[in-house]
Parts: sequence; C-alpha cells; structure tokens
Amino acid sequence: MVETKLSARAERVEGLLALYPDIAPADTEEIVRFLKTGPHLEIGLLTARDGIGPHLKAFRRDHHRRFRLGARDLLVFLLATAVPLAAFCWFVWSRVNGG
Repeated sequence: MVETKLSARAERVEGLLALYPDIAPADTEEIVRFLKTGPHLEIGLLTARDGIGPHLKAFRRDHHRRFRLGARDLLVFLLATAVPLAAFCWFVWSRVNGG
C-alpha cells in the first residue's frame, strides 16, 4: 500500500485517533472539527491508513450526533435544491404554454 503524506493537522488527528478512546475532551473537539471541516481528500486518506479504521469507526459511533446536519444546514440544502428546480420548472412551463 502506498503511504501518502498528510498535512500536519491530519497527522495530528491520526495520532489522536490511534489513542482513542483515551483522549482529552479538547482532543475530541479537534477530531470532530477536522472531520467536519477538513479537506475531503485528507479525510479519505486518513480513513485508509493502517490501524486507524477501527478507531475512526468507534469515534464516529460514539459521537454520531455531532455529525448530523443542523436546521440551518437543512434549510440551505433545501433552498439550494428547490430554487433551481422551481426556476427550471417555470422555464419549461413558460415554453410549453407559449409564454
């Protein structure tokens, strides 16, 4: 398996996950912040690292509520999908009905 170089932040999170569940609350916050806002490529590379998978799975299981979408996130998603869909439907409707 080819080992890809991770950023210092991702390497820190990898080290924390290797110690999980014996980590401090501040370290838990750091892992959550990285998994929610870190580069997707690095998160994917981190999950593929040897020995980290079981720790990451346990971490996500234990903190699953922290990764749910909030009301604001759902509203943004709905607006981002509903507005373009409504505009497309309006465009098609106006072309079909000679508008």
